[in-house]
Amino acid sequence: MKKVEIRILGMGCPECIRLGENVKRAARDLGLDCEIVMFMGVYEFRRFGMPMTTPALIIDGRIEITGKAVSVEEIKDLLLKRVPIPG
Repeated sequence: MKKVEIRILGMGCPECIRLGENVKRAARDLGLDCEIVMFMGVYEFRRFGMPMTTPALIIDGRIEITGKAVSVEEIKDLLLKRVPIPG
């Protein structure tokens, strides 16, 4: 099974950091084999061709959430819809 790539884009604000923490917890709770990378800065927003609405969550290159730090449960629901979960 391919390792899932999860990116959190932001500018270092508390919402961006909270989204990163919630993503890590959701992935750990689901036993997901993934790489979680946090990018802080303008370059990544330009790279994905998106407005600077922080934070943003990208799963395997697909923009999933922008402009808010969602809960661990919401992230789990999203991951379960998008990613094959082991077990």
